[in-house]
Amino acid sequence: DILRKAELFKEKERTFS
Repeated sequence: DILRKAELFKEKERTFS
């Protein structure tokens, strides 16, 4: 699911920040 992928990406970005 793209929505799920986007959520995962957002979480990953948050961890990177």
